[in-house]
Parts: sequence; C-alpha cells; structure tokens
Amino acid sequence: MGDVIVEIKVMPESTETDLDRIKGEVMEKIGYKIIDAQKKPIAFGLSSLNLKFLIPDEGGILSEITEKIERIQGVESTDVVSVSRALG
Repeated sequence: MGDVIVEIKVMPESTETDLDRIKGEVMEKIGYKIIDAQKKPIAFGLSSLNLKFLIPDEGGILSEITEKIERIQGVESTDVVSVSRALG
C-alpha cells in the first residue's frame, strides 16, 4: 500500500490551553512520528496546533488517530486538513 502524510488541525478549548503539552501528549499516545508541528493563529489570541504525521495507508488508522487526539484534555476538536501520498 504505502504511506500517506496527514495534516491534522487540533483546536484547543481556550486561549489558555498549553499547545506544547498537547503536542507532548499526542507524541506519547499516537505511536506515529510527528514530522511537523506548527502553531497557527486563528483569532482573538486563539491558535490551532497543526500536526503532520507519516502513517501507513490503511483503513481506520486516521479515524483512530483523531479519536485519540480528541480525548486529550484541553482539545476541543480536530480537523483533517490534508492527506497526500508520500513519495519515495
């Protein structure tokens, strides 16, 4: 099958939510390496945490990842921004 690169936008519950703590918990709980992480301003001091992962192209894995992230304290929601085939 191969691998895909997935970007997931993680929305925090508030402007007070520690995005670095969320990133650390994601790294512990997901089991896939984060290949890029960026904080992106949304509005009124709120920022999202955009994470890119390299994952196997297998059914159900993406849903599993987003569900695990949404269970982390301080996470309001997740949104899959992009999915693309990894070349190489």
